[in-house]
Amino acid sequence: MFGGQRLHVCGEIYSWRKLMNTVIKKKLDIIPKDLKWGEQSDDVFNALAGDFMKPRIQEVDQLLKLGVNVTVYSGQLDLICATKGTMDWVQKLKWDGLNSFLSSPRTPIYCNK
Repeated sequence: MFGGQRLHVCGEIYSWRKLMNTVIKKKLDIIPKDLKWGEQSDDVFNALAGDFMKPRIQEVDQLLKLGVNVTVYSGQLDLICATKGTMDWVQKLKWDGLNSFLSSPRTPIYCNK
């Protein structure tokens, strides 16, 4: 139960959309009124399709070893690429700076601020 409403995780996408755009949006009270949550952006998915579901641990390790700054985006409410999954593969890196990175404070990125 969530907020007195029964939530079926394997239910229709509409259920997630309804939950996110009503109960969650109201509870957070920080989401702009004109912003609507959606399950996925076709434009983003199509742009990243070539890399979808492919491990990139070795490539990221090589870039970090060369001193290249790497940014990894992970949607905190993403059902496919959840933050837990991202952190799991990041912890598999062989990079010398990994321990320092893992102990660093996290700063959220806000859009339209």
